[in-house]
Amino acid sequence: KKTIKGRKLRAKSILKYGSDFSGMDAPARALKRLGVRAKHEFASDINASCKTYTSSTFAPAIFYDNIRLRNHATAPAVDLYVFGAPCQPFSSNGNGLG
Repeated sequence: KKTIKGRKLRAKSILKYGSDFSGMDAPARALKRLGVRAKHEFASDINASCKTYTSSTFAPAIFYDNIRLRNHATAPAVDLYVFGAPCQPFSSNGNGLG
């Protein structure tokens, strides 16, 4: 457990977070490295490799293959929402010239 001036830090609750255009889900990795108690409620990415990586590494409760088809009204409520805009130079949907 982490401490500040000899006092143990203890989270009183678990942070619920969701990510869109998740890619390799750097925010999930950051939360884990910071020791934040978190539950990955949902993720999304259209790329199959990203889905495989994120699903096996961070185990989101729900994975949306295509954000355009998601019913946003039924998506889980979260404390933290993060997204990464698609990286067009590297995306297979972009120019792929990155």
